Amino acid sequence: MSEHPPGARAEWHDVLLRLAGWLADDDLTRAREFLAAGRLDELAALIAGAVDTGLVPYSPGDAERLRRLLTGYVDDPSVVDAGIRRQMEQPPGDFAPVPPWGIGPSVVDEIDQAAVDAARKTTVSDLRRVWRYPPTGLQSPRRVYLAETPAGADPVEVTGLLQQALAAAGEASPQVEAYPAGTPLPDYHRAALAGAEALPV
Repeated sequence: MSEHPPGARAEWHDVLLRLAGWLADDDLTRAREFLAAGRLDELAALIAGAVDTGLVPYSPGDAERLRRLLTGYVDDPSVVDAGIRRQMEQPPGDFAPVPPWGIGPSVVDEIDQAAVDAARKTTVSDLRRVWRYPPTGLQSPRRVYLAETPAGADPVEVTGLLQQALAAAGEASPQVEAYPAGTPLPDYHRAALAGAEALPV
């Protein structure tokens, strides 16, 4: 598709917020890179391939939005139907302010500092970091950064800049959740914020 529909950037960002916690970390990071770069064709192909198994759940309303966003970019937008849930589940895993090796939550290491430095160059008004612990020991705990922006700011740009800074500092598949102040957040983000530590911006 040569021309992107008006509002698609913001709507894609909101949909990716709702897929966080369910979509694989690598896929979510790449999806946000594509969105920040305006590469919606690649974004649509990535998401269509990730959701056709039915393992990524979403409400009927979110499925309709996703189907609309995929239309014109993929051959069969109905692949989203496999993930429809009438009753939503809680994303797996728990959140805590401390990493698995037990240092205090207020310790800011080089990865955190990269996020702080990048946030200070943007419109981020509040930055928090939390550790996401998987439900089993098969995966390692991961940092998740939550960045609140003022109303009217571009959370897509903020996400892209923070992801780039974190990747340059050595964080693999950085997890950055940026959202405008006052945005109703999914359960994943509310749980993450409840266990998060504020970083100085």
